[in-house]
Amino acid sequence: MNNSHVTDLESRHQVERAFHDDWARGIKVDDVCVTAAFETQSALENRAAMRFLGDVRGKTVLDLGCGAGEAAVYLALQGAKVTAVDLSPEMISRTQELARVHGVSIETAVMPAEQLAFEAEQFDCIYGSSILHHADLRLTLTEAARVLKSDGKAVFIEPLSYNPAINIYRYIARDVRTPTETAFRFRDLKQANDCFSNSEFEFCWLTTLNVFLYMYFIERIDPVKDRYWKRIVREHQRYKRMFGRLHRLDRWLLKAFPFLRYWCWTTVIQLSGRKGGETGCE
Repeated sequence: MNNSHVTDLESRHQVERAFHDDWARGIKVDDVCVTAAFETQSALENRAAMRFLGDVRGKTVLDLGCGAGEAAVYLALQGAKVTAVDLSPEMISRTQELARVHGVSIETAVMPAEQLAFEAEQFDCIYGSSILHHADLRLTLTEAARVLKSDGKAVFIEPLSYNPAINIYRYIARDVRTPTETAFRFRDLKQANDCFSNSEFEFCWLTTLNVFLYMYFIERIDPVKDRYWKRIVREHQRYKRMFGRLHRLDRWLLKAFPFLRYWCWTTVIQLSGRKGGETGCE
């Protein structure tokens, strides 16, 4: 890694750490949804992630970029041996507090996704939600492959960059996003080919995005003050009927017209077939 890349990475880390530390200070652990974030009808991405991960009982799982700890705690409740890492010390503190509230044991550490201080082939599974588009993609995938067992799998949830309505939302809500993040593009996944042999995708949020338009235009909810993707889980009963109808339409449309996946908001990515070598990459 050349010195300029190191400097760029350090600058990115400073920006991301400051942003997420500030966010974490405003999080009340009692308000963090754990079960709902994985089991409600509107928790599309996490439900898909759990289908990819399968039974995690007794498995070693790395939660990469754990945030407030919803996934780490949920996976621990399912019987996994969880290690949660994040660049933000304040987010790690929220994760530790959330684990105590739910009575589970989780190993935690402050570290960037691009520089994991773990032995090679240490984990059965890796889970990461909205981490790749905040990090150096190449370095993060290389590290993920290195610490993953040869028969392990990595599952990532990432936002896509193509839908114009979501891009308008991103612009409106730019104050609750970091300037260093970039929504995911399919060509970005080509960088995974050096580290993993297999990839699978599930796509989420097509016409269901109309729920967010309803929040904005009808309910007049400010996307800067209230993150819609948190609200749809927290108040899932309120939007259950509307969401259910749109979700059924999404499933039909994506099956009948696969090209519409480019207009989805998010994708869930499973990577497996870790390639050989000390780094896990060719």
